[in-house]
Amino acid sequence: MPNRRLTQPPRLGGALPRPRLFRLNEGNEPARLLVGPSGCGKTVAASQLLAAAPAGTRTAWTRLVPEMNEAGDVAGLLAEALGQPRPGAAPGTTMEAAELVLDLLGERPVWWVVDDYHAPPPATVDALFAEVLASAPEPHRFFLCSRWRPPGLLGRTGTGLVRVVGEEDLAFTAEEARQLVAGSALSGAAITELWSATRGSPSALAVCAQAGWASVDQAVDLLVDQLLTLSEGACQEALTALALVSELNAAEVTAAGIPRSALDRLVEIGPLVQVEGGCWQLLEAARPRVLERSAEDVSLLRRRLAAGRAEEDPLSAARLLLDADDEVGAAELLAERATDLAPVEVVPFLYRLSADIRRALPPVLSAAQATVELDRALPAAEQRVARPDRWPGPGPWSAWARPLRTKDGWARPLTL
Repeated sequence: MPNRRLTQPPRLGGALPRPRLFRLNEGNEPARLLVGPSGCGKTVAASQLLAAAPAGTRTAWTRLVPEMNEAGDVAGLLAEALGQPRPGAAPGTTMEAAELVLDLLGERPVWWVVDDYHAPPPATVDALFAEVLASAPEPHRFFLCSRWRPPGLLGRTGTGLVRVVGEEDLAFTAEEARQLVAGSALSGAAITELWSATRGSPSALAVCAQAGWASVDQAVDLLVDQLLTLSEGACQEALTALALVSELNAAEVTAAGIPRSALDRLVEIGPLVQVEGGCWQLLEAARPRVLERSAEDVSLLRRRLAAGRAEEDPLSAARLLLDADDEVGAAELLAERATDLAPVEVVPFLYRLSADIRRALPPVLSAAQATVELDRALPAAEQRVARPDRWPGPGPWSAWARPLRTKDGWARPLTL
């Protein structure tokens, strides 16, 4: 059955036209990789670039999801987006999927947006698109929207095939910021100050403009107060859950027993909670403020959220359990998923386990355990791995960026 939810462009009727973005299409590279955190404007930019396709160009919009485990899933989605029937037999290999994609594209120009490129496993998409980009005829153009740079794709394509468009390119200029908040009560000087403080982040500008404050802290405080005042019961619990993990997908919401209606109500109340890529998200700068004022039992809520994340993101689930002082639960989860995790990923978590629990972990984690044991034997000042209570941020405005759920550092940051 066609999945129109994944092949229809978002409705962005209120988005500010930004002709400057059209220059991103200059150059001979067939692909534009739009990279940045949620809220930095990737989807809006891709939508506006697609709308500027030359006459006679076919357009396709697809949004990838974590459940796509085969390259053939992407090919089938492209067929739906182009209004063609899905292939009868799914491609068995990446090369077969690439050939199917090239057949679907044909010779007539196609401009294809691939939103949420980061969502599926890298093995599903990186090799596929590397093959497609290397073989696609010149008229075709690809717009890949991802929260982080995909090393598997960039390592395979080299130069001349992919132009990377970063959040600095997507950020609003001072003039665009003035146009965005033109209807607000802010003075010209206040808008300039706001643009400088947020570094042109689209989501930050919109939030502050709606709050009517030039101060970022005042804007977030005001909107958090509004959320807490207008929400109650299940909405308060849902808001606290988002403050703990920043974003929730439908499966996690169900596993944690949080009503979807409560999350949708939070979206209605104000701009701090949004839905993107099928996930409910809370603006990063609001998280500590919500937790400070929350009356919910966060320890119990952390355990419920960990249960919902254990399968998809065991490291994030382990962190939630450790934050809930459940060392045994965290150790059991790490032991259960030990064969799926690299020692370098596990080491920081072992520092938060007592020695007895740490040494009871299975032999497959012996390398990680040995690293911690040797380091713990050194004087505190000489220990090389610090307890990971908080990961460092990438820059001063990172409080506006929604954290990106991955495992390997800030190229693919871990949800805390």
